[in-house]
Amino acid sequence: MLNQIETRNAMLRDMEEVPRKFSVPALGHGNRRVNYRTAAPEGRGVYELGPRGRLASNAVEPVIEEVLSP
Repeated sequence: MLNQIETRNAMLRDMEEVPRKFSVPALGHGNRRVNYRTAAPEGRGVYELGPRGRLASNAVEPVIEEVLSP
């Protein structure tokens, strides 16, 4: 998974190309969210941050579904 990606950045296109170039499977990409960086030092996950972690936890859901899918 490509993580901490600036979605409006030309580098994203290049970074998405690398796994394809080397035939390496990769999940999508995660956005840069402050909540990912602040949850861990607080000893919590983004799900435990309540309303302030909602966007981050919503972004994690598709990744969880893809990893757990048969």
